[in-house]
Amino acid sequence: MSALEKEYRVEEGELEMLKSLGIIGVSEYQDAKSALRSDSKFTSLFVQKKQDVQSGVSLLEVFQGIEEITGEGNTTQEMIRVPKGRFQMGASQDNTEAKSQVRPSFQVELTRSFWMSKMSVTQQCWLAVMETNPSTYKGDMRPVDSIPWKDCLEFCNKMSQREGLEEVYTFFDEQIICNFDANGYRLPTSAEWEYAARAGKTDQEQRFSGSSDVGDVAWTSSMVKETKEVGQKKPNEWGFHDMSGNVWEWTWDGYHAQAYNGYSSSSVVKDPQGIAYSEKRNIRGGSYHDGDVNSMVCSNLGVPATAKYRNVGMRLMKTITN
Repeated sequence: MSALEKEYRVEEGELEMLKSLGIIGVSEYQDAKSALRSDSKFTSLFVQKKQDVQSGVSLLEVFQGIEEITGEGNTTQEMIRVPKGRFQMGASQDNTEAKSQVRPSFQVELTRSFWMSKMSVTQQCWLAVMETNPSTYKGDMRPVDSIPWKDCLEFCNKMSQREGLEEVYTFFDEQIICNFDANGYRLPTSAEWEYAARAGKTDQEQRFSGSSDVGDVAWTSSMVKETKEVGQKKPNEWGFHDMSGNVWEWTWDGYHAQAYNGYSSSSVVKDPQGIAYSEKRNIRGGSYHDGDVNSMVCSNLGVPATAKYRNVGMRLMKTITN
């Protein structure tokens, strides 16, 4: 894909997502699309895009094609570009299986696009960066586990150092500052994680990340007794693997069991980041050690940040700063 074509697909992909998520109306969409189409540098690409649509290539397929490869060797990351947008966070009213701490649902607006890794961080990647492998169930392509939250932040900074990116986290004794404006690696917020896991789908459309059938996309306690290699199950509609099951994944957010009670279904919250300083942090996605319900995209759990769990790993992301 040429640099021009990639730029075009990014711009058109974001425009399509803004419309589908209800952030812009039909008239705004049409005006913006006309402006994009009339840009001389994109004219030939628009003609090709029109032919693609007529031949049955969906807009979602175009969006899914926006990827990049970062790192090298054992630290290589396949990352997918996620456009900014709005979604309904938490469990819908008809989702009677969901736990009380993810109710009521409320609208979240993410004002920045970001890159997120297709898969959980593997043991071979962790070992290459941290020079140790703490995982309980060993295997190069299995997700790293038994990693406390702070170690994940240090791992992110070291990944940034390796690639000449700005470090996101600064450590001051017991306090940790997260610079969301930095271009380096970091943990997703709980909202960013759920947005990517849902991939434009609601609870009514599918409860798990990529399917209504948990067996399509997840490893849970009803299927296995330990972690499995990443990427073995079907990805969700945006190309992310294992966002349901296998291992829970740490997020930046501090955890509060009653956090959702502060919102209503009509609330619109911009870029929520959770509690900055908390002994417990939010983990998302469920695991091989938990029941199917915990692998629903709405599910979350608060665990001590210092704990090392054999069913908790991590996933990388980067803010898009330009």
